Amino acid sequence: MIQRRHAMLAALLLTFSSTAFAQSTAQPLEKFLELKLKWKGLVGTRFRVEGRYRLLSKKLMKLQNCDLSFRSQRDFPTLSGRSRTVEISGRLARLNGKIYFAVDSLKELPNDLATLKDKEAKLTGPSADGWYQLGQWASQRAKFYDDTELEKRAEATFKVGIQIERNAIKQDSFASLLALSEKVKSLALPDRLRMQFVHEAICVDWLAARQPVNPAALAKLKTRLPDLLPGSKQPMKAPKRADAEKYFRGPVLYYHNATDSVRLELHRVLYADVVQKLILSKASTNGSNGSAIAGQIDEELPELHDLAETFRDKELDYRLSRVATVKRNEMYKLADDLRKRKRDGGLAVVQWLAARESRLRKEGASGLIQLCDECRTLADKKYLSEADYTATVWRLLTDADKMAPNSGDVARGMKQIGYVKYKGQWTEESEVPEGSEGEIAGNMAKDGITVGMSLVQVRAFLGLPDTVVRIVSADRVMIVWIYGDRDKSRSSVQFVRRRRDGITKVIGTSSVDPP
Repeated sequence: MIQRRHAMLAALLLTFSSTAFAQSTAQPLEKFLELKLKWKGLVGTRFRVEGRYRLLSKKLMKLQNCDLSFRSQRDFPTLSGRSRTVEISGRLARLNGKIYFAVDSLKELPNDLATLKDKEAKLTGPSADGWYQLGQWASQRAKFYDDTELEKRAEATFKVGIQIERNAIKQDSFASLLALSEKVKSLALPDRLRMQFVHEAICVDWLAARQPVNPAALAKLKTRLPDLLPGSKQPMKAPKRADAEKYFRGPVLYYHNATDSVRLELHRVLYADVVQKLILSKASTNGSNGSAIAGQIDEELPELHDLAETFRDKELDYRLSRVATVKRNEMYKLADDLRKRKRDGGLAVVQWLAARESRLRKEGASGLIQLCDECRTLADKKYLSEADYTATVWRLLTDADKMAPNSGDVARGMKQIGYVKYKGQWTEESEVPEGSEGEIAGNMAKDGITVGMSLVQVRAFLGLPDTVVRIVSADRVMIVWIYGDRDKSRSSVQFVRRRRDGITKVIGTSSVDPP
């Protein structure tokens, strides 16, 4: 009964261990060794075992990775030596309490490489499963016998199966190619091959999302890439060796042929392209959000700082294009920002002033005089050079003088920049002959002020006086407006305001000699 159970167990094990790609129907040695703890109970059980021998004498054989002795009562047959793979038939036996394998027959088998080649030749059809099974058999044998050559052949066999699956994909998609990369991983093939399919999977979505730009798809890719492409979020500290232009023309083939170090750079190139296009998809066509775009570029893609700078300039150009419509403080800010970027801040001032002049000129002489005051403020704040201030004010006041001849505000403005009217022409004070002060002072009021004019009318002609004198009596108030420096000849206008009507009118003009 015991022997019958042993025989049934051996038959079951033999049936279980046989595979489509075993060298024979014999039990592989590695499977036989799994029964080692049960050998004592299997004494007398017959086995057919195949494996590689490491020692062979007339009646004794030792197999690789096995301490069990294989003994024969007769001399072993002479083997060709072309292969160390053999099939041994016999039974487990015991001698002096020690287990050994009593050999009944010995047969030489083809070596594993020959068997693999023979089985590969018999594989037909479009299915990759047969190649995977054959590769699995070769890989297991290679690991058991530490056979590097067989391991290489097993890898090649797996790759044939992978290629069959790749060719079977009719419509490339991210999911199908990523699944193939996982298959590569499960077969313990080189990670370089896995990354090839990961990259190809990404390229399907990447190339579809970049032309035309699809922000939603790019955002999805941006989230995926760091987990799929090692080093993709690492900024480049040195100029990249990868030729990005060639890569973009044919990314799949370029990546396939690239070294591992260049592939890491390509991971960053691809990620940077995705992020760059995503950021630029939010850029305004007129450059109005250039600074915000530049900030994002510097934060996420610091190696593209030069690109960020172009967007900062675009925003400045946008602000400059509309400087005519902004308030004074905004113009100041723009001028400052232009200077910080080593650009001409004066452009903002000139364009702003031109727009102001266009509006204020419609108000006549008073508008131009107001603009002169604004120019003075610009010069005081260093937004307008003294030379530009003088040239601008002279031009504006010259036009204002034509609109309002003998205007005191014009005269005062001209005097501020060093000009006085001499012989009917605006002349630099330094070029006026000595002793002409009286004529100059008289010109301030000549043919301009008449009896009966109001305070407002006089101010429109002459501007505000330098000195005001008031003389109050019971029924009237005398007011004298004096124009000019105290130590020179001056002009004066006399007003009277009667208490009964409260109206102030000019009653005369005169020259005032210096004390």
